[in-house]
Amino acid sequence: SSWFGIKECATLAFDSRARMIALCGAVAGPVMHIIDPESMDPVDSLELPGRTGTTGKKPWEDLCGGAYFYLDDEDTAFVGTTVRTIAVVSTSDARDDPELTIERTIDLKSAVPKDDCVIALMPDWNGDGTWFVSRHGRVGHVGSSTAPSAISLGEDISNSVSVDKDGLYVVTDGAFYKLAVGVAGMPKVLWRTAYTNSGVDKS
Repeated sequence: SSWFGIKECATLAFDSRARMIALCGAVAGPVMHIIDPESMDPVDSLELPGRTGTTGKKPWEDLCGGAYFYLDDEDTAFVGTTVRTIAVVSTSDARDDPELTIERTIDLKSAVPKDDCVIALMPDWNGDGTWFVSRHGRVGHVGSSTAPSAISLGEDISNSVSVDKDGLYVVTDGAFYKLAVGVAGMPKVLWRTAYTNSGVDKS
C-alpha cells in the first residue's frame, strides 16, 4: 500500500508493462501518476489543468476532469480535463522510460458549454472515436476525423459509462440510457428507462 495524502485516485488502469496508471483528484486539480507495482511509489507524475472554481462543488465532490480516464491498446491515456478538452497522454518516451507527456488535446468546447464540464469518457467499440459525457447531461462523440457533437439528456451525470458493439450506456440522476452514433456522428437515444431517485445526497 501507499499513502497519497488527500488525493482520491478514483480510476486505476494497468498498462502492457503491468504498471499502474492512476488519475488522482487533489484540492488544486487532477494529477496522473505512473505507479510502480512493487514499491507503490509514483515513478512519474503529470499535473493536468487545475480546478476552475465554476462547478459550485467542494474539491472532494468535484468530478470534473479528475475522476475517469481510459488507456488504449498502445498505452495512451485519454483524460477529460477541467478546461473542456481531452488530453491524450503518452505513458512512455522513446527510450521506454516511465514518462507522462501530453501528446495532443482534443477540444470539446463546441460541444460542452462553459458552465459544464467533462465527467467521463470511453472509446467507441470500433476504435474510431471517443464517447464523452458532461456533468449536466450532455452525451457526445468525437471521431478521428469528425468534430465533436453532443446532445443534452437534461439530467445530471455523476458516474462513468460503458460501451459495447451496439452503443453507449449512461446512468443519469433519473434514468438509464442506451445511445448510438447517428447521422453525421450525432449521438441519438435508442432507449431510456427511468428509475426511482430517492433525492437524498450521500453524506
